[in-house]
This record gives sequence, C-alpha cells and structure tokens, in this order.
Amino acid sequence: MLCLSIHVPATSTAAAAVGQVATVVGGAAAGATAVVKGVEAVQNIQKGDITNGIAAAGDVALVGVLAVGAACRLSAAGAKATAAAESELAAGESGATGAFNPAAANVGGDGLGVLAGGEIAVTQKGLDLVSNHLSTFETVPGEFPQNTMMLQRLQGAIEAGQKVSGADAVFYTHEAAEATMMGRGMSYDAAHAAALAKYNVSPYSVYHPDVIRALPEQFNSNWSGFWGLSE
Repeated sequence: MLCLSIHVPATSTAAAAVGQVATVVGGAAAGATAVVKGVEAVQNIQKGDITNGIAAAGDVALVGVLAVGAACRLSAAGAKATAAAESELAAGESGATGAFNPAAANVGGDGLGVLAGGEIAVTQKGLDLVSNHLSTFETVPGEFPQNTMMLQRLQGAIEAGQKVSGADAVFYTHEAAEATMMGRGMSYDAAHAAALAKYNVSPYSVYHPDVIRALPEQFNSNWSGFWGLSE
C-alpha cells in the first residue's frame, strides 16, 4: 500500500499517529483524512469546543474502522486469488508434472538439442530411477497420465529390446539427470532448468506427440506447435 508522510503541528502528535495507522491499513486517502480530522479534534478541544472536538475524534475512529474493513476485504480477495492460482497450477498443462515446469518454460533450446537424430538405450535401473523420481510429484498415484504413458513407452522399449529417440529419449535423459541432481541436494526448479540446458532441449519436447494427441486436455498450443500437430 502507498504510505503518506504529512507534516502536522507538534500539538497534533496523536492525530498524526492515528493517521499513520490508517495509512498503513487503508492507504494514503484514509491516512490523510484521519490526520485532518485528528488535527481538527485536537484544535477544537484546545479551544474548549468539546462537542466538535469529540465529533471530529469520532470521524477519526470511523476512518480507522473503514480502513481496516477495506484492508480485510483486500486481504480476502488476495487469498482467494492465490488459492485460484494454486489450483490452476495443480491442474493439467498449467502445473508442474515433474517433466514439465511452467517456471522453466523459456529455458533450454528450441528443438531436440544434442539428442536430435540420436538413439538412447533405456535400462531398467534408469527407468526405475525416473519412475521413482516422478512419483514424488504426485499427491495420488497416476495423477499425471502423461507421465504414466511416457513411462509405459519406455518400458515397452526395454521389453522389445529397442532404443528410443525423439521425445522418448528427451523424457528419459531429462528425468534421469533431474533425479540425479536433486539427489545431490539441488532444488527442483534448479535441477529442471539444468537438465534442459544440459541437453539443450526445448521444454516442449519432453512428451511424445502420441501422448499429446491422446491427452489433449493436458496440453496447450505450445506443445502442438512444437511438434507441428494440427489442433
């Protein structure tokens, strides 16, 4: 809130104090009104005009009450907005899934980076590391179906004895690197950004186009745009 500094006569110290309180909780306008009314109250009482002095003092109190009420309403509105934002971040494309972090949407490269055109061999040990790491982001098992589908794709590659490329390779290497960094004490945000930078991959490359097509409610146009998918 905007704070207001007003010079008042020395005899009006109490009025100034009330004004400062009103300024803190209700803003500059409330503070200025409280100071004016406070000075008026003190001056009237000093002149012996007790009736008007009490009336002005009452105005000061009213300003304070209105200011507190406004501050409470502002606080309630802020809490509601915060809750709504947290709810949005916990849902679908807007929130962190482990593999995607909206806070790092502009980190990394523009494509598949060093993994472009290459193939990666997936091991069961590596897949277990990735799977256990991603489970730490869930409040309930299977909360992020896009992660489940990617893990299933990797498991299928192991069982078929095949290497992976493209989004499958990005997802696997990114999560393995992120899990390793976090195991060494790095925060999620820092590890996620570092893993993207390590392979110079786009944050929108971590999910396979087939997964994006299968779960359109989980992805926005940034994903379809990256992979050239028609919406």
